[in-house]
Amino acid sequence: GISEESDVISAYALNIPEAPSLTGVFNNSSITISWNIQQFTSSWVVLRSVNSTLNYEIVSTLNGSQVSYVDTDIIVGNIYRYAVLGINTLGIGFASIILINYVLSNAFTQSYSFIPSVNQQKKLKNILNTNMFKY
Repeated sequence: GISEESDVISAYALNIPEAPSLTGVFNNSSITISWNIQQFTSSWVVLRSVNSTLNYEIVSTLNGSQVSYVDTDIIVGNIYRYAVLGINTLGIGFASIILINYVLSNAFTQSYSFIPSVNQQKKLKNILNTNMFKY
């Protein structure tokens, strides 16, 4: 039977992290990429590509509670792409990418974010899998 002393047990379905929603803020000396917090994400990996859509490098690994990355290694005239992926005990989540077109000055800067194609998702995850033991 059930007694008054029975404990309540809660269960949660755990999935790999979803692709975060990204925003970019820029000024003369830095670019800040922010995203939405996600439950059950233990860490975030930020990758960056400069003037290329193919050559991403890991620039930071952050705690799962952090929701932004500040890049101070920027040059006016470059196009920066940042990919952000969440990680938890089930694996690497889906990426989002934000493009920052940093032209002439911060007076004319464009940004937009998108979910990469399946092939791009695979390439980004391969970069993480290849370099995971460095972090």
